[in-house]
Amino acid sequence: MSVQTNLSTLRAELKQRLANGEYDPLAERLSKWLHRTIPRLPKNTLSAYLVLSSIHLVAVYLLNYSDGVEVFKEWLLLAFLTIFFFWFSIFLVTRLHLMLYRILFDYVIDSMSQPKDILDLDRWLRRFNSTAWTLFFSLVFLAVIMPYHYPMQILIHGMMGFSTTLSLFSGYFLMCTAEYLLITLMLFPLILSRYHIDLYEVDPKMSPSIRYLSTVIRDSAYILSVYAALGTFFMVYARIPLLPSSLLYMLPLAGIFIFRQSSLSRIVSRARDVVLERLRAEMVSLDIENHFDDPACWNQFKAMAEYYDHVKSANSGVFDMRVGLLMINTILLPGTAFIITHFDQIRAFLGW
Repeated sequence: MSVQTNLSTLRAELKQRLANGEYDPLAERLSKWLHRTIPRLPKNTLSAYLVLSSIHLVAVYLLNYSDGVEVFKEWLLLAFLTIFFFWFSIFLVTRLHLMLYRILFDYVIDSMSQPKDILDLDRWLRRFNSTAWTLFFSLVFLAVIMPYHYPMQILIHGMMGFSTTLSLFSGYFLMCTAEYLLITLMLFPLILSRYHIDLYEVDPKMSPSIRYLSTVIRDSAYILSVYAALGTFFMVYARIPLLPSSLLYMLPLAGIFIFRQSSLSRIVSRARDVVLERLRAEMVSLDIENHFDDPACWNQFKAMAEYYDHVKSANSGVFDMRVGLLMINTILLPGTAFIITHFDQIRAFLGW
């Protein structure tokens, strides 16, 4: 009784922290802070991101202007598009995180059967969305890509002053923050695959936890693929090197689909194994060998054996043909954009 009480308490506490926004990504916390600071701001998240991008844009314009009027004119439109594009990237991926949290709140947490799993999920949610982790890994990504990107930008635009360089780095920092959010979104199914989640016994993959998780991860991948295709055209316009930049979103996109399949299948298989183990124990407890002449016991054993075979033979995979086609389409969108923007180089490479 105490174990069940403790489990119920842990579930309630985790759901309360989710409702209170304690696991919100850093960008979402900035949005809520802005709404508290400016009470008359429209009560939607997009308005907060527009304000944040506008503040960032003004700062970038001032930095570029301090290096000269010609520099300011050259970067005027490009800075506007870059800041808006990367802030909207952060907004979009943050929305997808919050969609996953809603599925956790509505379905998954109440189906988690182990207190240690709930505590572990709490630790990972705190870790993924802590300010320190977000800033640290964003800076790490920035340190990794800038030795390649900065010389390319100098080659394209010429030498930059300190202020223009600072504004350039601020735009790339936004891209790295969006990349961190994308990677944590990709890893989320892997974290969930470690936990025991109660599912339907006969058809576990149709349980609400699996069905809604599968849907929201699939939809997230497709939404991101459309945005990645637009991003490919934008990077060509902004003269951002597509290689290795395109790998920053192509690999996580592929990872989201692969980890979705493997992780959800692992959750289903684990739940099925728990049911099969319980059924085996119940069948052994019947002691049929010593009660072979008992019709009631024998009928019960046969019924349990049939149910055991039914559960064991149930399909535990969450992959189907429609999902496979969707995965191909997801990779195809940014891939097609890449081919269109590099058609001449590809044709020259192939000798056409």
